[in-house]
Amino acid sequence: MMLLLVFMMVPGVALAEEMNLAGMIPTYLLSGILAACAVLIGMLFRRYICPVLDSIGLKIDADTAVRAVEVLIGRGNGETKWKLALNRLQKRGWNVDTESVRSAVRAAWSMLDTEMILIGEKEVPGKENPENGIE
Repeated sequence: MMLLLVFMMVPGVALAEEMNLAGMIPTYLLSGILAACAVLIGMLFRRYICPVLDSIGLKIDADTAVRAVEVLIGRGNGETKWKLALNRLQKRGWNVDTESVRSAVRAAWSMLDTEMILIGEKEVPGKENPENGIE
């Protein structure tokens, strides 16, 4: 479409500037090709790069929201923390009704739980406490 517009403008510009039409065709052809390449690069960026950047941003925002809520409320109160984390993400502009946002929050919570288990802050779920005599 862009090339069609460029080719339609060539005779008008040539007449308006009283220049040789044959000398202007390569210039306009090159500018049309460059414009088409710019459009193609923009479409590829929008199609392939933007979703990757959005998913990285969602992961970072979900992780930040989960950690902030964990610090504010502490252990327990899972439903309250879930709602507060989704509320924080909604304030950041994310649509909290989508499955991708909810999955990102679940993944962030899972990673936080794993980190807390590894440092000894939290016990492994389903594992009884040997100090109570239950093994």
